[in-house]
Amino acid sequence: MATPPPLTLYSCKGSCAFIPHAILAHAGVPFSLVMMKQAPDGNRTNSRLEAADGSLSHEAFLTINPRGYVPTLVVGSGPDAEIITELPAVVTYVASVAADQGHNLLGAPDHLTRARIAEWLAWTSGTLLMTGFAAMWRPGRFADDSDAATMENVKRRGSEVVSKSFATIDGKLAGKHFAVGDGLTVVDFALYLYWWWWDDEPDVETRFPNYAHDSSQYHLYYPKTSNINPILGPYRWDFVYDPDLSNTFYTFSQERGFFDPISPGAFRTNSPGSFEHARGIL
Repeated sequence: MATPPPLTLYSCKGSCAFIPHAILAHAGVPFSLVMMKQAPDGNRTNSRLEAADGSLSHEAFLTINPRGYVPTLVVGSGPDAEIITELPAVVTYVASVAADQGHNLLGAPDHLTRARIAEWLAWTSGTLLMTGFAAMWRPGRFADDSDAATMENVKRRGSEVVSKSFATIDGKLAGKHFAVGDGLTVVDFALYLYWWWWDDEPDVETRFPNYAHDSSQYHLYYPKTSNINPILGPYRWDFVYDPDLSNTFYTFSQERGFFDPISPGAFRTNSPGSFEHARGIL
């Protein structure tokens, strides 16, 4: 196996950077993780990320990624290090490194399969994430945030995009074990996260049964690996679960090879603010 170059992933609780993080953990690829947080002078409209441990200011982070958001991946070290930004690009790179370690998450090596994976990543990132969830949670990106009525309209339109996107995903998953082809790919890791982001929506399981992960189909559509279990806590703490209940909902079944919910619907929460961190840094 080829030795991967030094990798440093800049991430943040509740963010889409969970996807490359989970892929690296799944494949056992060594990397350094820098967790970021919103700086005191940052907000939903103007994000200003800094290192959670205080080791990196927002201004210093901008010298690494001038766009100032996550995921940001540094490949190599020193003056020759390469910086990769944008979720589809970061995911594609880490999946390529994972393949070098014997974990193929890019599907069959034919042109159509690779195009389908690129299609999924581009659509979920560009539409579901950036015009759906971002509009719901950070409407000030899209219009004057001083006008409350306008903000509510942007949020409503964002929710409509998410709903239509979930319906599309649900249809594509009908009768399938995986999003692309006959095996786990990077797309499944992405869909895993996006479900959690909308899991407090009323009746989401019945509206999107193929996508629902508290149904009998749960194990068919999501990452089958115990390696990502330890990293779920740091990500889900602020955007999925009530803090007092975190780490209580799942056990990993070595025999069955997937996450078992302790009780149906146990992972859902209607706690106000359980999604606040994701809404603040998405």
